Amino acid sequence: MYEAETASNRSLRDRLAGLRLFRPLYRDGIVGTVRWIFLEPLLLKVLSPRWANPMRNGYVIRYIRATLLGGLHRRAQAGLFPRRRAVEGYTIRAPLDMADGRFEPFLTMLIRKLLAGHATFVDCGAYVGYYTALASALGHHVIAIEPNPDNAQILLRNIIDNGWTNTRVEIVALGAEPAIMPLSNSGIYASLVDGWAGVAKRSLLVPQRRLDDIALTSCNDGAHTLIKIDVEGSEFAVLSGSEKLLEQEPAPCWLVEVIQGGLAPNVSEAEWEAVFKKFFSAGYRAWALVTEPNRLLEVTAAELATARYSSDLGGVSMFLFARCDACVAALAPEFG
Repeated sequence: MYEAETASNRSLRDRLAGLRLFRPLYRDGIVGTVRWIFLEPLLLKVLSPRWANPMRNGYVIRYIRATLLGGLHRRAQAGLFPRRRAVEGYTIRAPLDMADGRFEPFLTMLIRKLLAGHATFVDCGAYVGYYTALASALGHHVIAIEPNPDNAQILLRNIIDNGWTNTRVEIVALGAEPAIMPLSNSGIYASLVDGWAGVAKRSLLVPQRRLDDIALTSCNDGAHTLIKIDVEGSEFAVLSGSEKLLEQEPAPCWLVEVIQGGLAPNVSEAEWEAVFKKFFSAGYRAWALVTEPNRLLEVTAAELATARYSSDLGGVSMFLFARCDACVAALAPEFG
């Protein structure tokens, strides 16, 4: 008589079938396979639901493996990303897509093009230094700002590995006023906003400074400055600490990640609009980086909250702000 397959057998069969996907994470054969079979249910059922995201499972397991083998947290964190040769020619310790050219291709192309007309690059929320490495390798003066000390360790290793002397690193958070702030410490999602991206609260205290106090001296020498802001929900606070930079001439060109409604339940739609109003009041124009196809879509103050922009910008999170028409004119005709 035919016997139906039990749920436990089906689960084990499916798990074994998926081992090929995770083979790159485990180069120690049978031991690694056993770890995956027994660790996977633990990660998905016992730990916080945020680890159920398949985009992060690989790094969680690598972290646990590194911890088991390496012992200490810092040693594990330092070995989380192997040193890889990037397509641009330098080496970088970062996720694989940051080395092989698959990471944010439109934004990467745009930054590379904008850097040609700017002497200084300020990377706010540098993470492990993907965009910092891009600008440093091209010979620009770079200020990399990263509050997470674990990310900063990898960022510093990337700078040392390549021997760059044109890059300054500030291990601080950015905000409206100098302070000491709790940071939810979780890799690329490290944030001052509680609950950002579903990250459970695991805080450490970090110093907070104003962007004016860090970058104004370097950016006030008459050279054009490109500023990238990716600070996981603290965009308006960073701009509130950048009043002098917003008013200076020549005006910096800004690339800001700002998400409609944010990624935390306590972030409102009004905060998304407040970032745009801050730039508009300083005389800036705004463009959304729309993909598929790649194009720049201008966002005006009059139509910011209209249905047109609500639909067109539904999946857009990165915006270009410029007060100098030459900055945007240099991008044509690719991004017309």
